[in-house]
Amino acid sequence: MNKKDITSAYAQARYVLLCEQVDDLLKNSLRRENCSSSEDGAARKGCSSPKEKNVTDIVEFVFRVNGRFEFLRELIASYHARSAVFMTACNPSSVILSEQKNYLRTVELGDEIRSRNYCFLSGYSTDDQQHWPREESFLIFDVSIAAAFEIANQFDQLAFLVIDEDGFVKLQFV
Repeated sequence: MNKKDITSAYAQARYVLLCEQVDDLLKNSLRRENCSSSEDGAARKGCSSPKEKNVTDIVEFVFRVNGRFEFLRELIASYHARSAVFMTACNPSSVILSEQKNYLRTVELGDEIRSRNYCFLSGYSTDDQQHWPREESFLIFDVSIAAAFEIANQFDQLAFLVIDEDGFVKLQFV
């Protein structure tokens, strides 16, 4: 894939951050921004206030490249971070692997993130047209760009997302 193809693919993708519990810090963002909530495995559009949610419910925060998202800004601030990156280990160099191989790579990426003592949350990316398989991913807080490049190279990734302290999401080529 060339940079134009990669840029197009990332621009068309939907990125989802999974949170098990919604706190007061994020409740206003939930009301304002595009997200969905999963209950009993079924996703529904819209958001409810945290007091209506069970702590076992999963809230999906949806974001896209080249957008600014208040919930990401608030989330980064709540971790006392300056930025974050959203990265996967799936489908290295844009070569589609089996679910099993991608699962093992995701576990390995999670282990790498933990070994470096980064705070992180789980998520995934997906293609709305379903031309590309879902890729399990991590939002990693306060990782330097140099370290993000190192990790991305370790897992043969062509690009990753960088989210600045204002919640702006941009594509970063490796």
